[in-house]
Amino acid sequence: MQFSAVTYSKIRAEQFSVVACCEVRAMQFSAVTYSKIRAEQFSVVACCEVRAMQFSAVTYSKIRAEQFSVVACCEVRAMQFSAVTYSKIRAEKFSVVACSEVRLMQFSAVTYSKIRAEQFSVVACCEVRAMQFSAVTYSKIRAEQFSAVACCEVRAMQLSLEHVAVNLLIHFNIYSNNKITSVARNENINLISCFLLETIVALWSELAA
Repeated sequence: MQFSAVTYSKIRAEQFSVVACCEVRAMQFSAVTYSKIRAEQFSVVACCEVRAMQFSAVTYSKIRAEQFSVVACCEVRAMQFSAVTYSKIRAEKFSVVACSEVRLMQFSAVTYSKIRAEQFSVVACCEVRAMQFSAVTYSKIRAEQFSAVACCEVRAMQLSLEHVAVNLLIHFNIYSNNKITSVARNENINLISCFLLETIVALWSELAA
């Protein structure tokens, strides 16, 4: 599919409100598949904003919430991927497992990202190799009731201080298990992070300001 304008996609659930808003601008896709987002008991909001992306094959997998609200906002700008696959995100009571599988990515450096929470200790270490970036970007996520700070340090990024992705998860223990698979290097890295967020964090523009 080839997109040149802005496309909004909204999906609602049967029992409670679920809104999936996807904003796509200046996108060049050869094949794009958006998977469904379903909620069983409580509201789930997934907002994906993608700008100036160049993908050959992109697949967004489903996001499911069973008992508590989850907000996931992913904004990607000026990214260059050959094949990217996002795996499913599932929620069961308090826990949410997000498994992301990325293959055939063009990277040139190593980036470690650690996320720590105060009341419930959580360390998420993200190791990315062969990344092609040109600047340093810090992303911080803060919560009120359960303090949690997510600091992502990205070095050598070709984004000119553009933020890559911000995931906002609210109200309860949300565990995300990210698995990054590198086909070329055959490396499997399991990432476990716990976000205890009470309110939606401001966007990167507000954080940078």
